[in-house]
Amino acid sequence: MSTHTTPNRRRIAGAAAAVVVAGLGAVAGGAAPASAGSCTGEWCGGLSNASNSARSIGYTLQWRTSSNPTIDGYVAKGQTKGGRGSGYDIDGMYIPSGCVGSPTYGGSIAYTPGWWKIADASTFAITLYC
Repeated sequence: MSTHTTPNRRRIAGAAAAVVVAGLGAVAGGAAPASAGSCTGEWCGGLSNASNSARSIGYTLQWRTSSNPTIDGYVAKGQTKGGRGSGYDIDGMYIPSGCVGSPTYGGSIAYTPGWWKIADASTFAITLYC
């Protein structure tokens, strides 16, 4: 082995180690989280409020498990916010006291008052009865 190739091998080994360490940081959570309310492609949660709903439905852009989410806005009757391909991510909806939410397109689920999580790539279509 010549001394001429040793420095090159050290540089290549050092660069390879840096790439591996950078990759491990990204896998271990070193990448910055997306900002609240933003999403890409199909991974956007959405909320659709039926035109015959009793009132607007509150939503949150940042789901919290340690405390109640905050209402970041409202989806008016007959409107949709967020959803697949929109670039806007709704993380949860709030059903107010005295109301019940029902899936607009049928189903036996009754969304009772309180917060409900909206999963990524899902759009909840709700009719609100109060």
